[in-house]
Amino acid sequence: MQTQHWDLHVPDYGSALLTNLSKDLKLQFGKGFSKSNIYLCRQFYLKYQIPVVFARPKGARGQG
Repeated sequence: MQTQHWDLHVPDYGSALLTNLSKDLKLQFGKGFSKSNIYLCRQFYLKYQIPVVFARPKGARGQG
């Protein structure tokens, strides 16, 4: 069975980061924040990012 590869270059750092984040989120919000779920949420975000659109308020002209 192949091990799971994280997007970070240093496996220990990424693993510890997700482990600690998972523990903190579970304490604050309860179930649903496993290490694998956080990783999958990040993958979803990276794949389906919503572009940020900057709009000027009505009647605004130019910058400033």
